[in-house]
Amino acid sequence: MTAALSRIGAALTLFFAGMTGAWAYDTPEELVQAIYKPLLKGEMGAEDITWFSAETRAAWEAYLEEDPYGLGFSPIVDGQDFDLTAFEMGVAQTVDGRVEIAVRFENFGEPRELVYVLVDEPDGWAVDDIRSPGGEYPWSVREMLAQETAE
Repeated sequence: MTAALSRIGAALTLFFAGMTGAWAYDTPEELVQAIYKPLLKGEMGAEDITWFSAETRAAWEAYLEEDPYGLGFSPIVDGQDFDLTAFEMGVAQTVDGRVEIAVRFENFGEPRELVYVLVDEPDGWAVDDIRSPGGEYPWSVREMLAQETAE
């Protein structure tokens, strides 16, 4: 019984460490690559919220209190499911004190382009926003979270 409780405690510690941004990456490029590495192999990645900055995680958690089903899609793959191919990562650019990196890929053969906005936090780089600037319905994670919690 004690061993089982220890394992559960260790699992919960790892889970909550991930929820508080325990991922430590020295460069924004390393973070974006880490997000997509398992997905490009067809494996599940970490929960979307774990990659985000403290400010964005707080907004996301507030959103989940109102709507436990979340956004209804994964902004990382721009869909509910994934079969990613043709992944390309653009060059990091500094814009207003944040780093932006465009990524392009195909999800189930459909082209996608996303822009990651990253910030350097005490524990390392974190995603502050993901935007889909093109297509029929452009979106931003931060804008979606702000709209939903404001209603």
